[in-house]
Amino acid sequence: MSNLLDLLALVVNVISIFAAVSFAASAATGAVVDGLQLRARHLLRGLKALLFDASFTGLARALYNTETINPLGTGAIQAEAEVRPDTIEISPDRFATAILQILHIDQYANLVNDPNVYEKMDVPDLPEDERVNRAKRNAKLAIDWLVAPDVRPQVERIVDNLITLNRANLINMKKAATEWFQTGMGSVTQRFTRQVRFSNFTVAFIIAVVLDLKPIPLGGFGAELALKPTTPGGTAMAASIPYLIAGFQWLVVALSALPGAEFWFVLLKRFTSK
Repeated sequence: MSNLLDLLALVVNVISIFAAVSFAASAATGAVVDGLQLRARHLLRGLKALLFDASFTGLARALYNTETINPLGTGAIQAEAEVRPDTIEISPDRFATAILQILHIDQYANLVNDPNVYEKMDVPDLPEDERVNRAKRNAKLAIDWLVAPDVRPQVERIVDNLITLNRANLINMKKAATEWFQTGMGSVTQRFTRQVRFSNFTVAFIIAVVLDLKPIPLGGFGAELALKPTTPGGTAMAASIPYLIAGFQWLVVALSALPGAEFWFVLLKRFTSK
């Protein structure tokens, strides 16, 4: 029974260390991410790539100037530096709504756009073919105005498929635009998540080294550790074993930060409730 309690105490101690280090690493990474506005910058880079707007002069800038995406903005953003740092997430539905309005293929876009330039989409009993053609003509005007000539063919192809395949049906086009956003930004989100995890790992490793954390008892090296290079039978390798063990322990502690602090706190709660 005593051995079982000792084992349980050891497990709880190891999990507690992992949880504490994971929490500290996540807090440090979060502070850096928020301080440097990395989420907002990462989102902006992803949208620029998705919308073929590397110079932030076309669709990406227009997107940030819509009330749908930036309700507290002035609608007059001209440069990346003017993007609000609290714009750290855009829902796929809001993206779809905004992009259809920018391209003037949303039936409500004409409420705020010049009707003398763009054709109305909210005409009752408008034949399907004419609705499709109007949507294409409106989108073409918007693309010619907003998109750089060198990437215009790619954007026109995407938008033309968006309109044609969905027959300019607003609901279907919003679904397609939502999928476009989710597919394009999925890789961006994955890259950001990997960077955050790597940062957590690095910070956790530094904490383990500074505090010399060795939560896992490793036995069986007594004889080897006693063999110093200057003693009979000793080898230079024996002197390296303590450092190898320490490095292994630090690496384990650093790896524990990858699942996140919440994982270890939940696990700790389960063990301590038994």
